[in-house]
Amino acid sequence: MKRLSFFLKLAVSGLLLFFLFDRIDLADVYTVYKQSNHMLLIGAFALVLLGESLCVVRLRVLLALRGALYSFKELFRIYFMGVSAGSFLPSSLGADVFKFFLLRKHGAGSKTDLASSLIADRIAGSLGLLLIVFGAALVSRAEVKELFSLVFGDGRGEQVSAVLLVAALVLFVLGYVFRAMVLRMREEAQRFLSRRRAIAKVMSLAVLYQLLLVGATFLIYQAISSAPTVSALSFLVFVPLINLVIALPISINGIGVREWLFVLLFSPLGAASSEMVAVSLMLLFFIILEGAIGGLFFSTYERFEVNRISPLV
Repeated sequence: MKRLSFFLKLAVSGLLLFFLFDRIDLADVYTVYKQSNHMLLIGAFALVLLGESLCVVRLRVLLALRGALYSFKELFRIYFMGVSAGSFLPSSLGADVFKFFLLRKHGAGSKTDLASSLIADRIAGSLGLLLIVFGAALVSRAEVKELFSLVFGDGRGEQVSAVLLVAALVLFVLGYVFRAMVLRMREEAQRFLSRRRAIAKVMSLAVLYQLLLVGATFLIYQAISSAPTVSALSFLVFVPLINLVIALPISINGIGVREWLFVLLFSPLGAASSEMVAVSLMLLFFIILEGAIGGLFFSTYERFEVNRISPLV
């Protein structure tokens, strides 16, 4: 069954890329890269790395609440080794499974504690996505409605905005309930739920991470576009939605789905299809670079002891 699932995802990614590149000339994408601003691309990757470092801090807080205490350096190694392993696995959950294996191997915390922390970390990330979309829709309601009208057709912007707002609220509530169910697997989970300061810190880090990803994506667009026409607000609304969709287990690490979503959502706003494909592929290249960093840790891997440190929260 797992093998069938893998081949189905591979088929989805392959077919989507086939139809995409049948429509878009790869030579145009290469020209876009050739004319890009390399300094802005380096800045975008720096934002991505900063965001991943915040993810390490967020996971460290969650682990500390469960009594599993790691130094930042130790968890940084484990996190990027998980990212590297996840690059070769068909599902985005593969990285979490490998992190669990490494965390368990080094002996800090029970299986339930580690699994709960990783699940809570993933849920916090998803809630961070929804909070950004929901916040952008509330703060710039008129602009967002106009944005949806341009993308989905005249007269539909308000309906699409309403549907997304309701969906965000429903998913937010379900995410909170699901989180509570997971964290109540053991009695000490109540201690987590009562630590409002810790929850606020985790969610703040989740939102900041997503904002950094949006900023990095916008920088990539600015770097490769000869005449940028898409606003930062458009990226603030659509990039989190894209990240939410590609997290679904329907393709190999979002490949194919990501590229089509960038084209379908941003082309109506005046962006060239070749530029948006280039943006998407650059994000994929950044993921590969992150995997390479994890690969370096693998190459120098040796067993290390968990440092017992004071709780973070």
